[in-house]
Amino acid sequence: MQAEQNKHHPTKTRARLAKILIAGLACVALVAELDFVTGPEIAFAIFYLLPVGVCAWFGGRWIALVVAVCAAIVRVWFEVKTGRPYSHPWILYWNGGVRFAIFVIIAILVDIIKKLTDGLQELVRIRTAALEAEIHNRKEVERVVTEISAREQQRLGADLHDQLAGHLTGLAFHAKALAESLQKRNEPETPHAEKLVDYLNQALKQLRAFCRLLAPVDTGNLEPGLTRLGAQIETAFGVTCIVQTPKDPPQLGLNRARLMYNITQEAVRRAVEKQMARHIEINLEQEGSHLKMTVVHDGETLSEPADPADHDLELRVMKYRAETLGGEISINRDSAGRSRLICNVPIDSDTAPFPPMS
Repeated sequence: MQAEQNKHHPTKTRARLAKILIAGLACVALVAELDFVTGPEIAFAIFYLLPVGVCAWFGGRWIALVVAVCAAIVRVWFEVKTGRPYSHPWILYWNGGVRFAIFVIIAILVDIIKKLTDGLQELVRIRTAALEAEIHNRKEVERVVTEISAREQQRLGADLHDQLAGHLTGLAFHAKALAESLQKRNEPETPHAEKLVDYLNQALKQLRAFCRLLAPVDTGNLEPGLTRLGAQIETAFGVTCIVQTPKDPPQLGLNRARLMYNITQEAVRRAVEKQMARHIEINLEQEGSHLKMTVVHDGETLSEPADPADHDLELRVMKYRAETLGGEISINRDSAGRSRLICNVPIDSDTAPFPPMS
């Protein structure tokens, strides 16, 4: 990434390399000064590697080689200046060449390590971007699937109400006419016909309650929606459902209220259909800047499925919806041993729920 930026700014690159070279030469001069002060008895040559390595890391191989040449020359000059005795005059230059070779090797190695590090960082950046894109795509798929599920649920409720409920209404009307005809003739089958009419009317009532149960909340206020949900659950499944909400619940907006309603709806249906609950309590309360929805019931504990892929799809959908609202869902048991599902979401959140699909 730095190399790409440098291609577009050659003037800035040359200025930066010039500054690195000047800093490296200044550091060599400082080390030489310290080397001169400490005298020939204290080995100080290793400290020349510091400017060479720093220049190789920040300026590249060629800047480091220039600094290495200067460091080797300064070291040879220092030994000449101090008059260190050698058995042969060429030994001085041999030692200088060895030091220069060491400086060059260090410069090349540091430059290689720098390039490998930059390559690794770039690879990590690419892999991270790919992972973020995959997570985004997966969340987008989950969003679409969740929205399609909600729309199909709504469509199913409308189809049941418009078609099956109409057929049951007609059937109940004919059964009632038959019961009245049998009653006029004092036929012994009259009680059975009247019981059939009662069964059909009860089935029609439950069907309509179930259709309304599938309908989404139509306002940003959860209180009427949850109250209606409790009544529809009692009618459709024959259970006890108690709803407790604040007198003046906060307004969440239509989309956020619908998501919160869908979470509650799914939790209640899960309790009735999967956990065989007979007594359910829905509690909605405000805790500071958060809205807390609790569903408590006396249902059974769900066993772990054989296939992990089948693990409680309803719960996964509820958790995704809660995350969309910027909240979370937890499941535990209360002091009486009853199952308890808690959904805690912020009332005002920057996490905007997905818009309705057109």
